[in-house]
Amino acid sequence: MAGNLGFEVQGEVEDMLDVYKKLIEVGNKYGIREIGFHCYCMNHNEGGYPQASEHFMSASMTDKGFQEWQRKTFENEYNSAFDGGGFEGQLESFDFCGTAYDEFNIEHYYFNPIELGLGYCINWNHDFRGKQALIDYKASGHTRNIVTLE
Repeated sequence: MAGNLGFEVQGEVEDMLDVYKKLIEVGNKYGIREIGFHCYCMNHNEGGYPQASEHFMSASMTDKGFQEWQRKTFENEYNSAFDGGGFEGQLESFDFCGTAYDEFNIEHYYFNPIELGLGYCINWNHDFRGKQALIDYKASGHTRNIVTLE
């Protein structure tokens, strides 16, 4: 996503810390550095790849109707993922690339696929929720886009 060679390590969660420590140990002779989660945001920016919940937010974070549907539909997964607290509790402490939500209106982080540079992924050959809004947005001469500086 950063336009550089990278790897994703998959495995059992119980082995996570041991694997992480081993990667750092072996990587030390190659100059590996632990630079933290905020680099994750920057790497996506560099590669021009916006990441949900990092560069833009889903309206599900504030849509009470959607949250209730999700709670009913995925009750077990929802409760285990959020320790029973749901999204509401997450918003109070969630860190958005170093910026606490209480400093900004979360709706400022809502983007549509065109603004994210993902308009090419839209299949316009069928009806879908929000289609007319996106058509209108395209026709409006929009100027809000996520971009990469080179």
